Amino acid sequence: MIKKLEGKVALVTGGSAGIGLATAKRFFDAGESRLARSHYRVLMDAKVPESEDARFFYAASFYRQEKWARAAHEFKLLIARFPHGRWEAAAHWHLALCDLRRGRNRRARARFAYIIRQFPNDLVTVANAKSELSRLRRRPAPVVAAYWAPR
Repeated sequence: MIKKLEGKVALVTGGSAGIGLATAKRFFDAGESRLARSHYRVLMDAKVPESEDARFFYAASFYRQEKWARAAHEFKLLIARFPHGRWEAAAHWHLALCDLRRGRNRRARARFAYIIRQFPNDLVTVANAKSELSRLRRRPAPVVAAYWAPR
């Protein structure tokens, strides 16, 4: 069944999970996060192979909207639900970026280091983590830290 919401197709039910995922991805790519999430939500709760992908992109939709706390929460749920899944390294990467955006640099550094240690076969994610660590090391200390530094 197809429902309409604000002139757009909002939810497709009764079809295959692959079709639902493809529809959600189209909304996601078009920047329609709310509509994409409605599709991902249906797939996340279903017992289908696509539920891991749906859960990742559901979390990523909050990341795209710069809702850092909610995105971090959803990525943590993804890791808990699929501890050795295909999106685990990417979820940790996004968690580290959420920490950076929220001003939690120490936590972000630790997570980038964790990615490098735990996922050596994920070359792209490891390279990105190394790049971020390097960038964080070059970053100047905050002004307040200079006053509190031991002399």
